[in-house]
Amino acid sequence: MAEGRAAAQVTPVLLAALIACVAALVPMGQRLLQQNPLEPWEAAITVEGARRAEALPVYVSAATDAPSQGRATHMYGPGLQEILGVVFRAIEPDVRVARLLSLIAAAALLGLVLRMTQAGVAVATFLPYAALFLGVDGLTGGYFVNGKPDLLALALAAAAVAVHLRALARHSVAGVGAAALLAVAALLCKQNLAALVLAVPAGYAGNVLLRREPLRLRTLLLAAAPSLAVAGAVGILRFGFPLAFGYLIELPGACPIYPSRWWGFAAAALLSPPVLLLLAAMAAGRARALAGCETAYWGAALLVAFAMSTLSAAKLGGGFNSLLCFEAVACAAAIRALERWDWTRHLGTPRPGYVAAAALLAAAFPHPGNTHPVPHYADHSADYAEAAGVIAGLQGAVLSPEDPTLLLRPGTDPGWNIYLEADRSILSGARHGDRVARDERALLGAATAVVDVQFGFVGADYDLIRPESLSSLGFRRTWSNASYALWQRPG
Repeated sequence: MAEGRAAAQVTPVLLAALIACVAALVPMGQRLLQQNPLEPWEAAITVEGARRAEALPVYVSAATDAPSQGRATHMYGPGLQEILGVVFRAIEPDVRVARLLSLIAAAALLGLVLRMTQAGVAVATFLPYAALFLGVDGLTGGYFVNGKPDLLALALAAAAVAVHLRALARHSVAGVGAAALLAVAALLCKQNLAALVLAVPAGYAGNVLLRREPLRLRTLLLAAAPSLAVAGAVGILRFGFPLAFGYLIELPGACPIYPSRWWGFAAAALLSPPVLLLLAAMAAGRARALAGCETAYWGAALLVAFAMSTLSAAKLGGGFNSLLCFEAVACAAAIRALERWDWTRHLGTPRPGYVAAAALLAAAFPHPGNTHPVPHYADHSADYAEAAGVIAGLQGAVLSPEDPTLLLRPGTDPGWNIYLEADRSILSGARHGDRVARDERALLGAATAVVDVQFGFVGADYDLIRPESLSSLGFRRTWSNASYALWQRPG
C-alpha cells in the first residue's frame, strides 16, 4: 500500500519533469537548426575552423597590434577550432557543427553528473534530474547549443575532476596523469573553466584542516598535479607560442572587472534554482546530505566555481553565460544531496508529489524568473541563405566584418571579424571598439563591397558597422533584406 501511494505521488513529478524537459529541448532544437550565427564569436570559431581545414594560419598578428596590422582572432583556446578543422575537411563549414558538438558535450556532462552523484538511471529520478540539468541552459543564456567552446571545456574540466578524485582515492599516478591531460585540454578550449580542477587540492586541504586527515606529501602532490599541469601549459604557451598566449591569457586578463556588476551576478547565482534546491535538500536530509569526506570536495567545487564564474561574469564582456560552471556544479551538488536524502521515499505523506512537481516546474521550466534569454538569437536562416546567394556572385574584394561566415568558400580566406578587432583594442587602452572606429577607413579602404548585418547581432548599442559610416566611405546600398544589406562602391 505504501509503495502504491509513493508511486502515485511520483507521477506528478514525472509529468512536471517531462514538461520541463520538452520546454527546454524545443528552443535548443531551434537553435541547433538555425543557419545564421547566433553571435560574432560563434561565427569566429567556425571561421577559424574553416581556416584550419584549409591549412591557413589562425594567429597572424599579436593581440597588441592595431587592426590595420593584421586580423585578430578570438580569445578562446584553439581546441574547438582544431576539431572543426578536422570535420570541415570532410564537410562544408557550417556553424551548426560546433553547436552540435556543444550539445553532445552537454549530454556527456549530464551523464558524468549522474555518475558522480551516484544517481542511477531509474525513470523516477532520471527525468527530474535531467529537467534540473537542462534548466541550467536557460539560466546561462542558452549555451547548451552554442558554437563556442564553453560546454566542451566544462565537460573536459568536470571529467578531469572525476578522474582525478578516483585516481586520488587509489593513489594512481596514471589516473592523475589522465586527469592532468583532461585539465590541459579544458584550458585549450576555454581558459577559465580549467580552474575547476582546483577543487580537488582545495577539497583535500579542507579535509586535512577540518576533518584532521593526515597530511601526506605523496597525496598532496597527486592532488596538486593537474593544477600544476595547467600552470605548466600556460608557461609553455608564454614562451613557445607567444601569439596564442597573447589572445588566450593577456587579452582576457586585460578585461576590467566591475565590482558593481559582481554583486548583481553573485546574488543571481546564489538565488538560482539549483542553489535553492541544494539548500532545501540539505535542510531536509540534515546530516545525510553531503556527509563525510565528500563534503569538502563538493564545498571546494562550489567555492571555486562561484569565484571563477562571478568574476568572469563581472568583467568586460561577461554575462549570465559566465555563470555556467557554477550553475552546473550547484545542480550536481543538489542532485547528490537529493540522492543522499533518498527523496522518493518521502512521497508517501499527503500531497508531497504535487508540491515536488510545483517546485520542479518553478526550478526547471523556462520562465522569466529563471531564464536569461538572448534576444539576438532570433532565427534569420532564410535571410542568411538569400544573402549568401547574392554574395556568391560578386567579384572583387568583398568583406563581411560582422559575419565572415557569409564568405566561407573553399580556397579563400573570409577576412576579418570587426568584433574580434574591437576585443583586442582593450590591450591598447582604448575604450572597447574606439580604435576600430578610428581605423575603419583603413580596414574597409580596399573593399569593393561590404555586407552589413542589420538585426542587432550583439545589440543595438554595439553595432560596429553603421550605414552612415559606409556612406561616408563612398559605399551605396545596392541590395538588402530584413536582416542583411549589401553596400558597394559605384563603378
